[in-house]
Amino acid sequence: MEYKRDMIMLAVLSVVMILFSVAGIVWAFASQLVFGGLDGILLLAVCLMVGGVFTLELWLVARQAGWVPSGVPATGAGKSAALSAPVTKSAAVGATAAPALSKDAPPAAAVVRSTPPPQTAALSVPLAGTAPANQPVVAPALSTVAPSPAAPDAAPPVPEPSK
Repeated sequence: MEYKRDMIMLAVLSVVMILFSVAGIVWAFASQLVFGGLDGILLLAVCLMVGGVFTLELWLVARQAGWVPSGVPATGAGKSAALSAPVTKSAAVGATAAPALSKDAPPAAAVVRSTPPPQTAALSVPLAGTAPANQPVVAPALSTVAPSPAAPDAAPPVPEPSK
């Protein structure tokens, strides 16, 4: 029951925000604000964006709650032979699985990885301040470019105000 109530609340919130967005668009055109300058164009863009986001949210909530059909056939008649075949477990790698192929399956479905992906070597670099007590922590050089002689090392002295 709580799931259904949550879906209804999300739908109501989405509809309210869509109505506010539509009202903002109507007001922008009715008050001639859209034709007056950048303010009207930005108001129109924000209303369109908010309305679009909440329209998408309303559609996804309605689809998840079952109020709108998802477009996938319930019987599974639209599945291809490669997708509806039983899944077999590979002997080489326990996590690798591939569907059993039939003679009318597309050739791209025949690619099965028999070896695990290569492992990448992890770098063992200590974090700053985590070196042992007898070894100093040295930060790597960030740049090999020498500082420009034209750039001063310190700020020029500030004259003291006279009394």
